[in-house]
Amino acid sequence: MNNKKVKDAIEKRKVYELKSIAKELGIPYSNLKIKKLRERILEKNGAKLKGLLGFRPIWKRWEIITPLILFILGSILIPIYLQNKSSDDTRKIIEEVINEKSLSTRIEIGGNNVLVVQQLPQEIESFILNSYGLTPEQFIKKVENFKNTSKKVYDKALIYFMEGKYQEAIWFLDQHLMSYPYDILALSYKGLALYSLNENEEALEYFDRVLNISDCCVPTTWYNKALALTKLSRFDEALQAFDRYMELDQYSTAALSNSALLAIMLGNYSRSLSYFHKGLSINPNDEYLLLNYGTTLANMKMYAESIKVFDKLTNLSKNEDVLKMAWNNKGISFFYLGQLEKSAESFNKALEIDPDFELAKKNKIRYSGKG
Repeated sequence: MNNKKVKDAIEKRKVYELKSIAKELGIPYSNLKIKKLRERILEKNGAKLKGLLGFRPIWKRWEIITPLILFILGSILIPIYLQNKSSDDTRKIIEEVINEKSLSTRIEIGGNNVLVVQQLPQEIESFILNSYGLTPEQFIKKVENFKNTSKKVYDKALIYFMEGKYQEAIWFLDQHLMSYPYDILALSYKGLALYSLNENEEALEYFDRVLNISDCCVPTTWYNKALALTKLSRFDEALQAFDRYMELDQYSTAALSNSALLAIMLGNYSRSLSYFHKGLSINPNDEYLLLNYGTTLANMKMYAESIKVFDKLTNLSKNEDVLKMAWNNKGISFFYLGQLEKSAESFNKALEIDPDFELAKKNKIRYSGKG
C-alpha cells in the first residue's frame, strides 16, 4: 500500500480514498464517521503511518486554530459591537428627548391676557425614567460617555441641540447635511434649532424640505411647522398643519388643545369646542387642556361652566404655573358673575402661589378694586 497516499487521504480527509484504503485493510467502514475511520486506519497500519505523518504544525491543526481565531476575533469585535450598540441606544434616547422637548415649548398668542397656549407638558426627566428606566443621573452619564466616544458630526449636533446650544448644533448639522442632504431627521432638527432661535421663516423652509421628502415619516414635523406658523400669526395655515399632524397622531391632546385655541383666534368657537371635547374624551385630566378649555368658556361668557372647569383643575393640579393661572382666570369669571369676594379670594390664591405674578396683581385691582 502507498503510505504517502494513505497520509494524504488522512490529512485531507478524502472520504472516497479513506473508504478504499479501509477496504484494502479489511476494515468495516459503512457505519463509521470520518474521524473513526481515520483512527481505525491508523491503528491497522499505524507503525508505518505514524512516522510518515510526523508532527502537524499548529497552523494546520484546525481543531486548535479555529477556536483560537474565533476567540481573537470575538475579543476585538464584541467590544466594538457593544460600544456601537450602546451609542445607537443613546442616540435613539437623545433623539426622542429632543422630540419630546419640541412638544413642550411654551408660546403665547393673541392679546387676551388670560389666553395661554402651552403644549402638552411632559417633564423630560419623567419621560426618560418612564420610557427607558433611567434616572436623570444615569442619563447624564450615558450622554457624557456618548459625547466623549462618538466621532460623528451628527451626534455632536444632537448633543449641542439637547444642551440648548442651537448655533453650534446648526453648524454640525450643516456639516452632516453636506454629505447627507436628504437626511430627514437632520433637516427636521435644523428646523427645530432655527425655531428655537426664533428664526421662524427659515425654520419653515427646513420643515417643508422634510415634508417634501416624506410627509408622514416624521409626524412631529407637522406639529413643529404649526408652531412656527403660529409664531408668525399665520393661524389658518397653522390650524391646517395641526389637522394634518392629528391625522398621523389622533390621540395628541397637545395638538387638540392648540388647534382649539387657533380656532378661537380665527373666530370659530364651535370648532374650538369640538377640539376641546375630543381632547378631554382622550384625557379628561390633561391640565393644560383643562386650563385652556376653562379660559375659552370664560371668553365665550360661559362663566359658571368655566368655574367648574377651574375647580376641577385647582383640585387636580400640582403644577404651580397651571394653578396660578387657573386661580387668576377663576377670579375673572367670578367677577363677571358679580361674586366680587370670591373674585378677590381667587386672585389672592394666585398670589399666594407666586407673589410676583403681575397678571394677578393687575387683575385684582382691575376686577375687584382691591390692591
